[in-house]
Amino acid sequence: MIPTLTIARNLNAITADQSGAFTLAAVLSCVLAPIVFNKLYQPQPEDEVKTRVVFVGANILTVPVAQQLAKGLYDITMVTDSEKNFRTYNSQVNVKLLSTLDEDALVSAGAFDADIMVLGYMDADRNYRIARMAVDHQVPRVVARFETREAGNERIEELAADGVELFNTFTVNVSLLRGMIESPSTLKLLTDTEAGLYEVEVHNHRYTGKTLQSLPDIGAITVSRIYRNGNFVAPHGDTLIEPNDHLIFTGSKDAARALRSELGARN
Repeated sequence: MIPTLTIARNLNAITADQSGAFTLAAVLSCVLAPIVFNKLYQPQPEDEVKTRVVFVGANILTVPVAQQLAKGLYDITMVTDSEKNFRTYNSQVNVKLLSTLDEDALVSAGAFDADIMVLGYMDADRNYRIARMAVDHQVPRVVARFETREAGNERIEELAADGVELFNTFTVNVSLLRGMIESPSTLKLLTDTEAGLYEVEVHNHRYTGKTLQSLPDIGAITVSRIYRNGNFVAPHGDTLIEPNDHLIFTGSKDAARALRSELGARN
């Protein structure tokens, strides 16, 4: 400010009084602005964002998965219309008993206010019907169980075209057995209680625009892929992190929990 005003005075662009006024304004701004900022700014703690997962159907397949996910950064809710299953599993996981699983009941229960909806019934027709509702309510991810082809290939293709992720226990078991035979080390990595394969979506803007090698405790994890805008990116240490990147990495549970908590915090 002062050199600029000096040059302006030498060029007779401003008077001495104007120069003094500008200098006084600059001094007041430097003194008062931080005081006003500190008075008005109220820092808020960063939210630890949990992924909300809603399971539709309480049974021996869905309950163990829900119990495991509840130990991590997941907010688990399970809904069922079976009073028997409700009594059986209510003490093990958060289960809501609904009189029916029609659209109005599911909306009232907040089932569609989820990041992920998992349809775990054996009944393919029921899973198809609820999956269609979930797509209409724009649930970001829908995972539906189809044990047989009773629903028909057209329905399966229709759901797949709408982005619904389909699975059945037969193909899962086949893949598991094949993995045990062909890639035992990889399978151990996926199922190991101390180390595993994890994913986190970047919401914390403190890390966007920074390189992977600047992540906290980067030595304790290995980032294998970045899923960005529908494509996989092969990462390097100097790869810049962008908002909403999905980092797929391996590491210990403690390191994974810390990284997911840090990068997933919304600010």
